[in-house]
Amino acid sequence: MSHQRRIVYFSDYHVSSLQAHVVDVDIYDRGFWIDYTGADGARVDAAKCMSPKTIHELEEYIGVPTFGENFDMDVDFVSKWVGDNGVSGMLDFPLFQAIVNDFAHGRNFDNTDEISLKTIFNQDGMYGDHVNQMVTFIDNHDRNRFLTEAGGDIYKMKNATTYWGQSVYLSGDCEALGNWDPALAAGPASCPDYPKWTFSVKLPIGKNIEFKAIMKDESGNVTWESGNNHSYTVPSEGGNYTIHWN
Repeated sequence: MSHQRRIVYFSDYHVSSLQAHVVDVDIYDRGFWIDYTGADGARVDAAKCMSPKTIHELEEYIGVPTFGENFDMDVDFVSKWVGDNGVSGMLDFPLFQAIVNDFAHGRNFDNTDEISLKTIFNQDGMYGDHVNQMVTFIDNHDRNRFLTEAGGDIYKMKNATTYWGQSVYLSGDCEALGNWDPALAAGPASCPDYPKWTFSVKLPIGKNIEFKAIMKDESGNVTWESGNNHSYTVPSEGGNYTIHWN
């Protein structure tokens, strides 16, 4: 079966212009683009070129939730397009910038004098009931890739993709590390000096310990490091040991 649809491109209009409220049915043919494909949602590019009212009418017309792109790092500005008078959610550019600042550049999560995780999360209330429909991402085709911003540091990227509710533990072949039982693993780690995660564990002196780092979420799901076990023999005077997540 062959279907032909004419794709129409619009120039950018000022959102207060009457021309900006013109919608070409060929683009938003619900019968073909939504019903025929069974799409569960739609993405609206360059959402700030449409008024919140108009973009809300579009969402109601096509009959599925939509999220928009509003390339701006200001929560107050982005939030104007979100909610019952706008779209279901937006690409979360303010959170994206905070992730780059704090994870890729190693800045302070709690610094409220700049765009940081604390600064952005403190403003979540501006999105109201739609806060969990904001779309989280760490890079896209319009911006440098995360690894570029992180100077190629793969460990920073792994930290950045640890989601809310996950914690890091150590599991190994001694009682202090739970004898390989994730439920009894040492931790969780703290992170006072990003991107380093820190444990303080009392281990038997002179014993060669094998262990791995694990991640556990709030439901108890466990993710193990890949590769071989780490190995460490505890010196009589104690010491510090650094590993990288594999």
